[in-house]
Amino acid sequence: MRCVCLALLALCFAATAFAADDMPRSLDPKIRIDLFAEQPLIATPTGLDVDSHGRVWAIECNTHFRPENYPGHPSDRILVFSTDETGKAKPPTVFADGFTATMSVAVRPVWMKPIRLKGVDQGDAAALAKTTQVYVATRNQVLLLEDTNADDVSDRRTVLFELDTKGNYPHNGFAGFAFDAVGYMFVGMGENLGEPYKVRDRSGAVVYEHDEGGHVYRFRPDGTEFRFWANGCWNPHASCFDAFGRMFSVDNDPDSRPPCRLLHIIEGGDYGYHFKNGRKGLHPFTSWNGELPGTLPMVAGTGEAPSGVIAYEHDALPENYRGHLFATSWGDHRIDVFRLKPKGLSFESVAEPVIVGGESFRPVGLALAPDGSMYCTDWVLREYKLHGKGRIWRISAVDGERRRPDFSAIQKEERPGILKQSLESPVGAVRRLAARRLGELNGLQNVAVLRDADASERAKYEALAAIVVGEKADEPRQLRDLFGPKPAPFDSTFTLMAHFDNAPSVQRMQALLKDPAGADPMYVLGGVKAFIPLLRSAAGTAPKKIVELINSAVDGMDAFGLCALARDCATEMPADKLVQLVSSDASLSSRVRLVALLALKRIDPANESAIEAGLKRHDLIVRRAAVQWAGEQRMKSLRPVVEKCLTQSPMDRDLFLSTIAALEMIDGKDPKDFDKTPAGKYVAPLLKDEKASPAVLVEALRLVDPDDEVLSIELLDQLIRHADPSVRREAIRTLAFRTGADALSPLMAMAAMQSGYPQNALLGVIRHFVANPRNQEIKDFLLSSTTAPEMAVTAFRGGLGHDDVVVARLDELFKTAGTFVPGFQGPPDVDALGQQWWLIFGAGRAFPMNNFRQPPERPVAIDWRGAGQRNLTEIELRGDFVFFNPKGPGCSNCHTVHGRGGKVGPDLSRIGATFTREKLIGSILEPSKEVSPQFTNWQMVHVDGRVFTGMIVHENEGKTILGDSEGKTIELKTAEIEERRPVQTSVMPEKLVDRMTVQEWRDLLAFLQSLK
Repeated sequence: MRCVCLALLALCFAATAFAADDMPRSLDPKIRIDLFAEQPLIATPTGLDVDSHGRVWAIECNTHFRPENYPGHPSDRILVFSTDETGKAKPPTVFADGFTATMSVAVRPVWMKPIRLKGVDQGDAAALAKTTQVYVATRNQVLLLEDTNADDVSDRRTVLFELDTKGNYPHNGFAGFAFDAVGYMFVGMGENLGEPYKVRDRSGAVVYEHDEGGHVYRFRPDGTEFRFWANGCWNPHASCFDAFGRMFSVDNDPDSRPPCRLLHIIEGGDYGYHFKNGRKGLHPFTSWNGELPGTLPMVAGTGEAPSGVIAYEHDALPENYRGHLFATSWGDHRIDVFRLKPKGLSFESVAEPVIVGGESFRPVGLALAPDGSMYCTDWVLREYKLHGKGRIWRISAVDGERRRPDFSAIQKEERPGILKQSLESPVGAVRRLAARRLGELNGLQNVAVLRDADASERAKYEALAAIVVGEKADEPRQLRDLFGPKPAPFDSTFTLMAHFDNAPSVQRMQALLKDPAGADPMYVLGGVKAFIPLLRSAAGTAPKKIVELINSAVDGMDAFGLCALARDCATEMPADKLVQLVSSDASLSSRVRLVALLALKRIDPANESAIEAGLKRHDLIVRRAAVQWAGEQRMKSLRPVVEKCLTQSPMDRDLFLSTIAALEMIDGKDPKDFDKTPAGKYVAPLLKDEKASPAVLVEALRLVDPDDEVLSIELLDQLIRHADPSVRREAIRTLAFRTGADALSPLMAMAAMQSGYPQNALLGVIRHFVANPRNQEIKDFLLSSTTAPEMAVTAFRGGLGHDDVVVARLDELFKTAGTFVPGFQGPPDVDALGQQWWLIFGAGRAFPMNNFRQPPERPVAIDWRGAGQRNLTEIELRGDFVFFNPKGPGCSNCHTVHGRGGKVGPDLSRIGATFTREKLIGSILEPSKEVSPQFTNWQMVHVDGRVFTGMIVHENEGKTILGDSEGKTIELKTAEIEERRPVQTSVMPEKLVDRMTVQEWRDLLAFLQSLK
């Protein structure tokens, strides 16, 4: 016995020493993090919650990849921790055990009435009020546990829902509870490894079924009214609601499509990931940031493996955290805050690390305590297998006192005035409890709060939510005058009024879509159904004015608006009317037809006639969505119609890829193999097909690797001689990106011509020169160019290839002066020549032109913003040359246009359709001002102390690949990354304009604007 005690003592000592060596720290000096509990009190914890008394409820997971002969407890347990006088955990009580693959726990919130289960003897109201009720999510079950005699041990457990599936991976089933303000609960479900499943309720009845997971569901706390809410997630592991009723989830894991995501969850939302299209997320039918029609973008990229999220509604931490979200990152061993900023009809944010730790800080669950502190579980080690270690940490204010609200006093309060004061509390649970108590006393008191001009939006939201759940007839009648005709802004209380059928008019929605004016995004999203009558009319012989109105409204919606409208069309419009919208000859916009097609897909995924109607449209986004639908449904009968899309115009890269992918699916190929197959395999037959349309040939050329063996010089030569100019140009462009020596001679021959896209060929010659600057043949060619000398000499920028002969020849060329003036007429542009000279030689060599005034030395104070606004050239080819020139600003090092370029930054093939000239200028001059969450710049700390910075281009199979500002990549072993931190600056370098002349700047802007 003594040996056992000594061994236990040694284990405790080792654990404590280990924690001290690897202590996580706060980056905010006003916040601290303290150890609350660790092994042997708890091992390998997952989810947790904190009840109204401040007790911590944590899951000890003992079944997650359990090693053979593991000495720990045989099943998962729910442990309850109280706090001693030093702030540390007392030995826990085992509330319940016997579970497997347990992920989440949630104690019934203090403001929620006790849950009465139909058919279960739970005693009278007094007995039920004293019952502790706790929700638990295991991989396959959602349970309600009850302690009826206040001994902190569960006496009764009820399985509310159970998964009927072959899927058995421990953490891709049920997880992540959230409670809204109007009587519903939510839970997420992981991708289930793509296995079909059924959700059964207490009676065994199937309440939902699908062929894959990645969903969010809503239900009543008693287990009734279960329904689908959103899909397209990988693993929505945790969710929360903010103070204004907006739902957010953290979605892990992106496999090969980093980063993990913070999502704004709306009813009917599709977030783009579907396991059946391949686990890696690289398939053309997979969207990770709203890239596909009908899918929704993320709010922000998170750290690796986010597992917990809360909305912070308290004043214990500094004021600047109130109302924002905190999320854990198991893989990056840190806790971040996300400050939400409105963006369209949703939000955007950037991860800001608050708590960071070493390799052995692995935060999982996160919960807000009544006193405003936060608790998080810590898995400790990177290993998925059980290892016996575990911790719980407490995060609190450095100078704050432990103040827990007296919820019991609020529940007994009889004075409305005191309750109204509590409605202005910074503590979210206090506000909600006060509003519910106020409603119990006299619901009209909550109406009075809504009438109070001095009441905060938070207070009004809780007052109205209490009315919604109160189910009293008098109160809604009192609200009509409050929410009638009224000027903007329309806050979250207007959103709640939808429960009383109070919806915005078409006129109000038109105005809000043009300018939200501070309106709650959820109000606008809920109001899009105002356009349903117009859509019904447009499906028939609607007047031109109606068509123009609906076109204007839908074209003004972002992805969230389109999704909400498609959702409402699916419930409010019959399928035949929607098919008419898709196929109508009326002047409906592509986006209107897309909404109708997406609604039809929701109504009946097997609707063949609807798919065929979409395939027959010439609208690119409509046809693309229809092609995807046909492929995912494996519609063999529609294969000829899908294949015909390859011969029709218009055509773009996305439709081309989607059509090929759909044909592969229809033919029974496994989607996960699509990204493994070289594009040449798909496009070679098309490139050799004399009957292929020019549009198809162009996209095939853009898709294939220029060095692919299927693309011989002979085949390229045939395409360069094609009758269609777009095919000729794309073939030359493809040849320009070919690295083999066999490309150089034909490129120089074409670059010397006065017609036939010599600039594209010249670009290829320069690329070869950059790869081999000692090649004398290329030097001589570039220095003697007469077709585009001002372009040819850019090859020598930065001293590349300089020797005495080159320098002398460049001196001679610049002395000639007029050679460099476009059009070869008029006096030379001395400033432009000076900019070119400076880019070639820098400040170390005197400018040779002495027959005209000397240009100012670079760098000069050029007004790049003003220069970009004036006199944009219409010569698109010159901008194309600037973009792809390896001796220019380097755009193509990171960005792709029409299949060519780097993969570090976003694809710019359609940038002109979404960016105005002003926005283009701003994004280049100030690249860090607005960064999409998918392109967050990261700083990686290696275990050996080295620091790498860049954007995560790929992360899978133990590898993390970063891309830097020059488009170069570096591969790291993921296991050797000790810490990763988001960087506020963009990976796109500052002062790109210093790498080009003013004229090139204008040419580049013209080119980018042309990309639509």
